[in-house]
Amino acid sequence: MSLNNKKLSLIFSVGLVAVLLYAGGGYVNEKYFSQHQKMLKPLPPQSVFTSKGVSTRLLKVVLEHEKVQTDSETASVTALVSMPFEFNNNLNFKWKLGEGVKIVEGTELGVIQGMRAGQVVEIKIKVNGFSLMQNHHIAFEVNGSLNGRNIHGQALIASDAENTFENIVQNVEHIKASQ
Repeated sequence: MSLNNKKLSLIFSVGLVAVLLYAGGGYVNEKYFSQHQKMLKPLPPQSVFTSKGVSTRLLKVVLEHEKVQTDSETASVTALVSMPFEFNNNLNFKWKLGEGVKIVEGTELGVIQGMRAGQVVEIKIKVNGFSLMQNHHIAFEVNGSLNGRNIHGQALIASDAENTFENIVQNVEHIKASQ
């Protein structure tokens, strides 16, 4: 890959991350939620503007993934979805895969049929093209409706989180703060 293609890929990746973060999602490092068996703390309801319009953010979404070295290896990616109250309606979910990432097991679209308060629903896929060779992204969105209002949750994860623009900026900020 030429230097210009690497720069273009980095710019595209940073732009994608920025758009998804601005849309009300959040980048979640797999280390942050390595012990998902613990009860998830509910998010306080807040209205945000998302790609689905104004939504009340009641769903918590955390992504975990298995690190693999090459794009030909299969990596497992898991979405952990929870909400602070019982929900009897359907929730629709969708995986959004970055360039070069392909699902080899699982489905891109699906439905969660109701949830109990504090329940953690795990949705798993297996993918190729999501490795430490080159930084790729996977996003997960879940949407539903409650009393005529949209509810929404989303998260984004990078295959090599240590080499993302956000991680570099955070490290620079920590260095500045320590001086």
